[in-house]
Amino acid sequence: MVMQNKNQSSIRRIFSSIGSSTATIVISIGIIVVAAIFFAVFFSRSIEAFIIEQKTNIIFDTVSNRGTKHFNSPEGILAISSWETPESKKFFEGWGDDLLQSLHMVPAIKLFTPDGFFIWTNLPDTQVGGNKDAEEIAEVISKGKLMGGASASTMAKLKTESLLEFFVPVKNESGASVVVVEAYFDTSDITLFIQKFRILLGSIIVTALIALFFFLRFNFRRQDTKILSQAKELQNIVEQAPLGIYTVNKDSIIETFNPAMVKISGIEDAIGKNIFEMNFCKNTEIHTLIREGLAGVASERECVSSDENKRQYSYRSIPLTKIDGSFAHLLVLVEDITERKVHDEEVKNYTNKLKEEVSDRTKKLTEKLADLEQFQRLMVGREVKMSELKQEIEKMRAKLESLGVKTDAA
Repeated sequence: MVMQNKNQSSIRRIFSSIGSSTATIVISIGIIVVAAIFFAVFFSRSIEAFIIEQKTNIIFDTVSNRGTKHFNSPEGILAISSWETPESKKFFEGWGDDLLQSLHMVPAIKLFTPDGFFIWTNLPDTQVGGNKDAEEIAEVISKGKLMGGASASTMAKLKTESLLEFFVPVKNESGASVVVVEAYFDTSDITLFIQKFRILLGSIIVTALIALFFFLRFNFRRQDTKILSQAKELQNIVEQAPLGIYTVNKDSIIETFNPAMVKISGIEDAIGKNIFEMNFCKNTEIHTLIREGLAGVASERECVSSDENKRQYSYRSIPLTKIDGSFAHLLVLVEDITERKVHDEEVKNYTNKLKEEVSDRTKKLTEKLADLEQFQRLMVGREVKMSELKQEIEKMRAKLESLGVKTDAA
């Protein structure tokens, strides 16, 4: 049981992807969250900037058009030149009320002469008179429009923390500025809208992330189940394999050691130990094979055990690499080839015996064939001599008959 537990933990170390889905999900969700926050902030700010720009354009056009209409009239010109009179103040108030009714997002305005003198305002608790920064007014006249954040005192007077101020020069028909209007733009509604929009966008993102989390978790869990199932199948194969199988990491530490290898080596607690400290590795052939395997070279060796049994084994080392091609583990397969060697020797001896028997029989057959060939030659010679003798007899008979001597027919 101890051996099995060690091998199970070692198999999981080889398949390092098992159990890593949580970390993968967290990293993936983290990246998506950062991207979503960046997108939400960027998108909401872009929308806020767009809305403010559109609103300010409306305010600018309205202020410019109505200012041109009123302040280029004789009454307007007179009011600017004699701004301290009650009639001028009444004229400014009438123009201001009419403007504020059209632009509900503008709570207060100020009027300045082209040289920067402060002539009127509807801002509470504000004393008119005195000069505005001449350079700022000149910049407004030069650029045609200038916008920035309102001062803290102005926001306190208007009781709002979302306030912008922008300056609009009002020009006459010849293009000369007759008055400069400073309008305050209350962006509270826009800020509130953007806040609601961000909450809505955040809710959508959170909902999407939750859905994505469960989707990824489901898929990774299914993938983990498949990988774990494959790992268990491989583990069963390794555990039940008749071959001795063990793995060594780059530091020469044994990571797995299957039961067949335990039987071959007689060592039950090999996992976690240095391979070169094992008795079976002190064999020169095995030592060389392990060294070559850790160097990334696959090799194969045969050796005889050092115990009294003198078993013969075939060792095969296979370097396993990572995805990037670097060394990961050394897989060693060990096969007991004693019976096979005995069988091979028996086959060899039997083959040699058959060769000898075939050679003997071939020799005997060759000798008999030689005897037959000699006998055949003798028989052929006898037949030739008998034929020649018959011919001689026939010649003698013919000669005797020619002399009148009768002969018996053969």
